[in-house]
Amino acid sequence: MKIKLELEKQEKIILIIYLIIFILIGINIRHSPNETLFDKAVYEILNPIMENKILHNFSKAMAFIGSVKFILPLMLILIPIKIRKKENLNAFKLLSASLLAFILNEILKHIHQRQRPSGMLVDQWGLSFPSGHSMISMCMYLTIAELFFEGKKRTIAKIIALIFSFLMAISRVILYVHYPTDVLAGLILGYILYVAIKRLQIYKKNQNDLEEN
Repeated sequence: MKIKLELEKQEKIILIIYLIIFILIGINIRHSPNETLFDKAVYEILNPIMENKILHNFSKAMAFIGSVKFILPLMLILIPIKIRKKENLNAFKLLSASLLAFILNEILKHIHQRQRPSGMLVDQWGLSFPSGHSMISMCMYLTIAELFFEGKKRTIAKIIALIFSFLMAISRVILYVHYPTDVLAGLILGYILYVAIKRLQIYKKNQNDLEEN
């Protein structure tokens, strides 16, 4: 059995561009570990709503939806559904969208060693760059939309997943647990990982035929 990543030419170009953007953000925060010019610009835009208590409560609810306490039970429900349908590849994709995203995020955080902003409104452990909530939400919820819906419903589900991911990213900034560059990098990496997972294919050993999901 062989696992292959089959990307279309346009997807390769887009992913390369996104990867370059991520690398540039990483280089930028090396020179400005506290706040980059981008961070300051976003803070100025969000400043009028940053102290809104309703948004704080909304952001805390979003934080829970992006946490292990929510994601783990969700995966324990969704992955067995695919296994029961004998869609083993799709079950593997769901596992990758959550577990692989988490592992990759932790590795990158330890590489960049960026500390979180001061004045956090909720308790949050660990390092800051890139945002795990943003990265995992983008990857996982787009993957769920891809695997559990078809046709127009899939398109609508993906739009909802994208909107949700962006709201998740903004909520992390509002709670002062991440810099804007953290969540931007998280969204970019989450999308890159989603496309890679979506294009995974499994081939039978010594054959060119795809294995059935």
